[in-house]
Amino acid sequence: MNVISVQELKAKLEAGESLTLVDLQDPHEFEHRHIPGAVNIPMSNKCDEACAVILKDKDATIIVYGEFDELGKGSQATDVLTTAGYSNLIRLTGGLMGWMEAGYAVEGGKAS
Repeated sequence: MNVISVQELKAKLEAGESLTLVDLQDPHEFEHRHIPGAVNIPMSNKCDEACAVILKDKDATIIVYGEFDELGKGSQATDVLTTAGYSNLIRLTGGLMGWMEAGYAVEGGKAS
C-alpha cells in the first residue's frame, strides 16, 4: 500500500495537484473537524453507493485518512476501494491528528 506523509500531502494540495482526499471518520466526527477539501466516506458504511457518487474516476489519485494513523481502517478502506476497481490509492500516515500536530488548518464545527 502506498503511503504519504502530512508534509507531502500539504505540498500537493498547495501545488494544486489533482487528488481526492477521503476522510474515513463517522459523519459526526467529519463535521467536527477534517482536512480542508476532504470528502466523507465512512468505513462504517458500505462504499458501494457513496463511492459511485463521490469517486467517479477510478484512476484518480485517492488519499484516505482516519482520525489517527490507523493502519486497520486505512487498510480496510484501500481493500474495499481496490475491490471496487480504484487503482491509485494512498494512505495518509499520521491521519487527521498528524495533520493537526503539524500545525495545518482543519475545517468543521470545532476546527481548533
